Amino acid sequence: MKSTQRSDHRFLTLFALPVALLAWAMAPDLPHDLAGPGPPQCIAALSPDTARIQTEPVVIGYLVPDSIGTIVTVAAEDGSGLVVGRLDSEARTVALETQSATAGRWSLTFEGDSSRICGGTLNVIGVTARS
Repeated sequence: MKSTQRSDHRFLTLFALPVALLAWAMAPDLPHDLAGPGPPQCIAALSPDTARIQTEPVVIGYLVPDSIGTIVTVAAEDGSGLVVGRLDSEARTVALETQSATAGRWSLTFEGDSSRICGGTLNVIGVTARS
């Protein structure tokens, strides 16, 4: 009986425990995927990264990692006064209405169809300053 218990213990020590640790180490992003949208998980490069307050929409290009998937939602930081207009996921551009914006540095968030979020910063320039 003792040899069976000893071989069970060896199995756990030599095989099951290392496999479990390896599986745990390979899935560090699992809680983020289960939690859904949250804080940005990557950086979105904006081009241009500066927009002027004006009456016509400003078209901004963006680059995000392919792992985020196709961008389905773009949101501007509360208080910015920026209004998100037309999103063209194929061209990787978004039109922003800036006529009611406040000058300053504002965050834009890009959510992909993978539910991952990237964040970028847009510098808005004009006559009023962000306090």
